[in-house]
Amino acid sequence: DTTLGRGGTAISGGEAQRLGLARGLLSSHGVVVLDEPTAHLDPSMAADVGESVIAALSGRTVLTLGHTAQHDNANVILI
Repeated sequence: DTTLGRGGTAISGGEAQRLGLARGLLSSHGVVVLDEPTAHLDPSMAADVGESVIAALSGRTVLTLGHTAQHDNANVILI
């Protein structure tokens, strides 16, 4: 809940996305919704981040929203 920078706008969109992802990973909620967690990353980095996120959220329900077909580790795919 800390404001970053002047008026809370001194961070880039990518930084805001990473902070949001970190908050989700650190939360204790049983269900986590991720909206485009690897947007704007190259395919190799997106795969690495995806694997790390899956490991960090093990045992929790994860709903991932996205525009790309990254479903290697999915139990259910909805189109």
